[in-house]
Amino acid sequence: MRTLVSARSAIIVLVLGLAVALTPLLGGTPTAFSGPVADSDEAYLLCGRIFPDPQAYWAPEVGEDTPHPGTGTSPYAKGNAPCAARTFITFEEALRGLTYMADANETTKDYVDLIDLTTSEDPRIREVLDEELGDGWSEGIPNELGEREKVPMYLVKVTAPEGEQLVEGVPIVPEAERDHFVWALSMHGIERAGIEGGLRAAEDLATWAKEDPNRPILETAGETITTRDGLEARNIPVGEVMMRSVSYFVLMNPDGWRRGDPEAANTSFMRYNGNGMDLNRDWPELGHMEPGYSAFSESESRSVGKVLQNLSDNWTGGIDLHGMVVANAFSYTLIGGSQRPYGKNERVMQFVEQAWADAEERLAWSPQIKPNSAPEQCVEFAGVAPNGDTHLPPEEECDQRAYGVQYGTIWDTIEYTVTGAMGNWIDSPVGLNADGIDNEMMLSHLGNCGTGTCFLPEAEQLHVDGNKSLIYAMLNFSIQPPPAEFEVGGDVGYLVNPRRLVDHGYEAPTAPEGAVDADDVSGTANHTGSQTVLHSWEVDNASGETFIAGMSGSVRWSNVAAESAGDVNSIDIEYFDSARGEWIDRPTYRGGILYRTPGAHSDWNYPEDGEYRLVVNGQARTQVFWELELSTEPVWDQPIQAPYDATNMDFFAELEPFLGANTTLTALDVDEVLSGERSLSDFDTVIAIDDALLPGYNGNRPAAMGVDDLPPTHYGPADAAAIGQRLNDFATAGGNVVLTDDAIRGAAWMGLVEDGDVRSRNVYAGHASFNTPDGYEDPLAAGLDQPGSAEGVNGRRQTVEPVPLGYPVGGNLPEWNLRASAVTGVGGRVVAYESGNSDRAAVAEIPVGEGVVRTFGSALPFPTTQYYHPLGLASYSITDNGYTLLKNLLAWENASQSATPDLTDADITWVESDTPNRVYVDGTNFRDEGPWLNAGTGAGAATASAVRLTAVQRELLIR
Repeated sequence: MRTLVSARSAIIVLVLGLAVALTPLLGGTPTAFSGPVADSDEAYLLCGRIFPDPQAYWAPEVGEDTPHPGTGTSPYAKGNAPCAARTFITFEEALRGLTYMADANETTKDYVDLIDLTTSEDPRIREVLDEELGDGWSEGIPNELGEREKVPMYLVKVTAPEGEQLVEGVPIVPEAERDHFVWALSMHGIERAGIEGGLRAAEDLATWAKEDPNRPILETAGETITTRDGLEARNIPVGEVMMRSVSYFVLMNPDGWRRGDPEAANTSFMRYNGNGMDLNRDWPELGHMEPGYSAFSESESRSVGKVLQNLSDNWTGGIDLHGMVVANAFSYTLIGGSQRPYGKNERVMQFVEQAWADAEERLAWSPQIKPNSAPEQCVEFAGVAPNGDTHLPPEEECDQRAYGVQYGTIWDTIEYTVTGAMGNWIDSPVGLNADGIDNEMMLSHLGNCGTGTCFLPEAEQLHVDGNKSLIYAMLNFSIQPPPAEFEVGGDVGYLVNPRRLVDHGYEAPTAPEGAVDADDVSGTANHTGSQTVLHSWEVDNASGETFIAGMSGSVRWSNVAAESAGDVNSIDIEYFDSARGEWIDRPTYRGGILYRTPGAHSDWNYPEDGEYRLVVNGQARTQVFWELELSTEPVWDQPIQAPYDATNMDFFAELEPFLGANTTLTALDVDEVLSGERSLSDFDTVIAIDDALLPGYNGNRPAAMGVDDLPPTHYGPADAAAIGQRLNDFATAGGNVVLTDDAIRGAAWMGLVEDGDVRSRNVYAGHASFNTPDGYEDPLAAGLDQPGSAEGVNGRRQTVEPVPLGYPVGGNLPEWNLRASAVTGVGGRVVAYESGNSDRAAVAEIPVGEGVVRTFGSALPFPTTQYYHPLGLASYSITDNGYTLLKNLLAWENASQSATPDLTDADITWVESDTPNRVYVDGTNFRDEGPWLNAGTGAGAATASAVRLTAVQRELLIR
């Protein structure tokens, strides 16, 4: 079975066979209701479901054993034909249906709770919501009068009642100890797939718990499932799932939803919320954060995030369910980035692989879906995609249909990645620290028909079936995690860089006792182009009369039906910098003009005393309704700098618990290896990762971005030659030397290649491209080419996520490689190229005597402090592709290994860095002790390049 090809078609393209094939199914103007939704016993009896499916077909007078009517329709569709959905579920319909499901329906009410965050009396909810900030409510759709039409935020809780025995023999699990899951539905209001599938999945779970608790949760399989790894897993009965788990379905973007509801007479759904903010950029995460997103600035994300964190400490998993226009696969399961220990990696991969297997069966009913083994699409797309792909059809056979599912890293599937995504927050220790995933489903987006309100019954049934597959597979396989065994069949010694990147944090200023908020102000103005000053004010915290820790300016543009042409403008809070003699602002999210958003805002935390103003910039003429909120608390929940303790050496400590019975890991002190006190002959393999071969030694190269905050070391050229000789002797005798990241320089120190053959280049993300002559047939690439797994252009597999390590998205992560001709010139082979470039080897093997040297250009790079990282840094961010490659590279048997090897860890004395470099929202760096540095100068820059700033500027930089 072949691997799905490049995710090239994930680039938004409006012409694809599936879209063309489904368009005739529109059948005219949509009706003003969706089915209808059943919100009474009478309607439920007629419809057979609260939320009937688009392909609902059961005839009540015949009974539910009626055979399915023909091919090309879903055997998993539920509900009676008279109520089959013909438009999207509206916001009000959803609330009516959910209220009936939770309060009145005899089948479901014991298993469902509809939670209104504005009225809930649960103390876990009330204690974290700030009414002054508008928590619990949406930000609101601006209307023509400049008023905000807000609605409550809702959670739908689905679980078995405390103490109920749904399946005999299953131990009773108290609710607090159950596995908790979150399903975010339609974060982007234009992407309806999440809501359409999620609400119906909630109804399934509650209905099955009551009527058929012993049925297996996965409808495509029997009671036992053989997983992709050949393990036996259970298809867990629904009743047991409900007894062991708690699911929260979240209606994430009611404003973007309501703008497109047919009953609202509006023109289109909206990607953003009422403030023009992309809610899937508004979540905190470890590593680099885009400062313009100001995480948790929106009441929707802030309210849901704080409530979920406070509801439980036992979060297991979650999926943010999205939509897209068209692609080469109907559904993309996106594995985000985090510091993922091996056990977590194996849990995530078991779920995504088994969700793929389930969906292959579950979506196969559609004549527009093809199996994974089918050829590529036939269509030739116009133009060149951002990744350079010309979208030419295959030269041989082709198949116009779409694949069912493709899974992989975000970059390998949809060709880009972001910061501030909810899936990353679910996965991150600063979020839920669970197994977080995003998913995209095609034909669920504004581009479907120009407005996003087109309802295609076949496509929507695929959305329903596909999202249920994801939810049920995560529940089933997360509750029974797989064994995680990192087995390479040998003794591995790893060189240790003893320097740790430690920041003890920066304490934010707080309001003095008795301080009161400054008065909020509001008004209207006519913006006629260029710049309009809406309001000016002064911050004077030194006076003690008021204290301002946060400022939030918001506008509603003149609009019709919540759509505005004013969104080409921007709203900014500006500060007058007297030293520069100019007004400056902090980065603010710019949504762009595509979605015609009716509002925008700008936030500023911890302002320095001085002059400020609220302005509109841009050329679109519009009336402006504006508000300025001044608070004694910061307006978004984010520290100036959170403490952290990071080193890529943590990878080995966290890998240790998962080692197979025939594998050992031993920490090696570099000085002991140099002196000969520690013999490498004790090992099958010796590995050096980024900055561990000779810690801190750069030779004639500039300091690596990730390590220039660490204490200096004493190594020099003689040590490089010495460590090279030690490694050479070890390999010649039969050992395996693995060099990753900047340790690839060791290939030159060993005399295998010239120094000029070693290169570092900044890339979008760590990767290896397998468009080599042997491709995936190379034994060191074993396990990468799994059915349904994604690869990028030129056979690219992502190996490292940049964001958790502090690197921005877009091309800043250093990746090392060797000149390919130098590798082959000494009898070696190139396993993978860097960026598909046949002259640069990202993964290579060079024979040395009886042993080998293996290189891996981007596996475990050291984290960096050079970019904005307010919540701290991860220690490592290797992907599943990286784990697979590393396991292959480490596998070796040294025929000359000592008969009595010393496998004792070296006694490492860890050395903490001084206060590391800190970067703030205007890109400026500073240290508590030492000079302030202009943007672009690193912490190790020469004193001549440093500029000491005034106290006013110093405070300004820490917003």
